Parts: sequence; structure tokens; C-alpha cells
Amino acid sequence: MSSRLQLPTFLRTLLNPRKKRSHFLTVGLPFVLTITAGSFALSHLAQVRYDYHDQKVKQIEKKELLNKNGTEKQFDIREVYFELTKDKDWDDWDMVRVPRPPGEEQ
Repeated sequence: MSSRLQLPTFLRTLLNPRKKRSHFLTVGLPFVLTITAGSFALSHLAQVRYDYHDQKVKQIEKKELLNKNGTEKQFDIREVYFELTKDKDWDDWDMVRVPRPPGEEQ
């Protein structure tokens, strides 16, 4: 009896450098398995992304409902701007020269 570890037959044929072996088992099959596993992983990650986006949209909708039901009005900077500028006359102005700092030439 030999003290060497006996490998199963299919492993011995794969690891034997003297025999011609199928390149599909050593190169093609791992490639196909990697592409397939990557496809499933990417689809899972994309689904997580879309679920997270949907959750954010639902939270925003909840906030909008709370603002509509409550007395609190949602802040809009454009409304504030229009309220501040509605009484201004933008056509009545004079061009005034800004005085130069002392020591500069004209």
C-alpha cells in the first residue's frame, strides 16, 4: 500500500498534465458560472436599490400628508421672494458711482 493520498478519479484526470483534458471544464465552466452568479447578484442589488428608493418616496408622501392635514404650511423660497418683491418698483433707479478707496488713481 502506498502512503500517498488517493484522489478520486475525476480529480486525477483533471490534474494529470500528461492527459489531454477538456478546456471547457477548466476554463469555460468557471467562466459561465461566474457570469451567471454575477447576473443574479446584480439583479439582487438592483432590486435593493429600487426598494430603498420606493421607501424614501413613501416617507416623503407621509410628510406631505402630515403637512396637508396639520396647520403647518410647507416652506417655499419662491413664495417668500415674491412676497418681498411685489411692492418694489424695479424701474425707478439711478446709476451711482461707487467711491474709490483712497490712494487709487482714476
